[in-house]
Amino acid sequence: DAPSPKGGAWGEDGTIVYAPLWNGGLYEVKATGGAPESLIQADGSRDYAFVFPRFVPGRREVLFTSWGRGLGVWRLDLSERERSSVVPGGSSGSVTTSGHLLYAQADLEWSGLLAVPYQSRSEPAVSPTSVLTGVHYDHVEPDLWLSVSSGGTLAYVPGDVTQRSLALVDTMGRSTPIGDERGMFAALALSPDGRRIAVDVGQRIWLYDADGTRRGRLVPENRDDSEGFPLWAPDGSKIIYASNRSGKWEIYARVPGAAMSDLLFEKEFDRFPLAVASDGTLAFVESNPETGDDIWLFPPGGPPTPLLTAPASQDMGDFSPDGRWLAYQSDESGRFEIYVIPIHGEGGRVQVSTEGGQAPVWSPRGDRLFFRQRSAMMVAEVTGGGAPGTSRPRRLFEAGWELPAPYLLMRPYAVAPDGESFLMIRHEPEAIPDRIHIVLNWFEELKRLVPVEGGLRP
Repeated sequence: DAPSPKGGAWGEDGTIVYAPLWNGGLYEVKATGGAPESLIQADGSRDYAFVFPRFVPGRREVLFTSWGRGLGVWRLDLSERERSSVVPGGSSGSVTTSGHLLYAQADLEWSGLLAVPYQSRSEPAVSPTSVLTGVHYDHVEPDLWLSVSSGGTLAYVPGDVTQRSLALVDTMGRSTPIGDERGMFAALALSPDGRRIAVDVGQRIWLYDADGTRRGRLVPENRDDSEGFPLWAPDGSKIIYASNRSGKWEIYARVPGAAMSDLLFEKEFDRFPLAVASDGTLAFVESNPETGDDIWLFPPGGPPTPLLTAPASQDMGDFSPDGRWLAYQSDESGRFEIYVIPIHGEGGRVQVSTEGGQAPVWSPRGDRLFFRQRSAMMVAEVTGGGAPGTSRPRRLFEAGWELPAPYLLMRPYAVAPDGESFLMIRHEPEAIPDRIHIVLNWFEELKRLVPVEGGLRP
């Protein structure tokens, strides 16, 4: 079974179309069983992911989001295996039985839902109308949290992901704001001396001082491509990050203020940096369509070598301060748990969590291992020896909205150099997806805003 599905849809004829992995293409399988059949695969340059498929009512075609250097809504004819553009720059495309095309537009307000009359063989010929605002989405996985039934009932989750901010949180859960800026804060990293912050804000890496003063872009020349997943080198001299500037995701290094970034190496599949050891060894994730998310090592002066490759997803790793061990998360048991594995083969694997765990980070002295368990910040005491022993994990504090889910390796916190506080992302109340709104007979309002002739068969 492939891990990390990125959307699926059940057709009226019993066909299921799904994306088994974010860069694994689209597959079709009968609800009665049988082997999945590949429908379409990304070429790795123009597009690297086809995700969030949705059937067009009454037809053998699906809309899906093409995810590459830009976003776009595309149509796939399941009989002919042909695709065509529907909305360049769009996402979350779906067609209602009322005859409307619904989607979001990347260069407009992301949380707004747009509508036009659906045309089966061409791009929208009229300007879209905003029909709903304030819908929650996660910009890392660009899909609006909403659904419309064939009878016209609308269900959606409200939220505004731009209402996030940086905060310093102690081990008791007491929070101190860092600056007053709000935005789409995602993955973050704290420099080894604790004085600088690198953070993904809307898929652009920005640099801040520890007091929240914004210093500028890490890659100011980038205008069209995505970047993120920042890590500081152990000496604080440069930042390692990922970008899709070449089409697929590659790993780069950049000295803050330098004119150019260095491509570290080239490989076949997308890859994202996880952690850097004290000797400069880089741990990274390779997103392989066959085996899922695998962990590789890239030592100084040597070639990349696999460390963990299996059908399960292995990611969100962190090196121990001495560089001998890697803590990581894996869903091999059916849910994510925390494990520790030796880098050079001295000792066996140790399971740290037993009731779920994600995003492990070592303390600076290596005597504790922090991780999140649902909405709680957890800690396990670590003892030395041939293999590290760990105490039963205990809850430090219930973080709730201060710990966003680590989608796609997006590390949501960093441990301060003193080991007694955390740099975290605070979600303001309006950014928390904590309810579902139901709107009955929504088609009446939709047809008033965007008139259409007829509709599609339910």
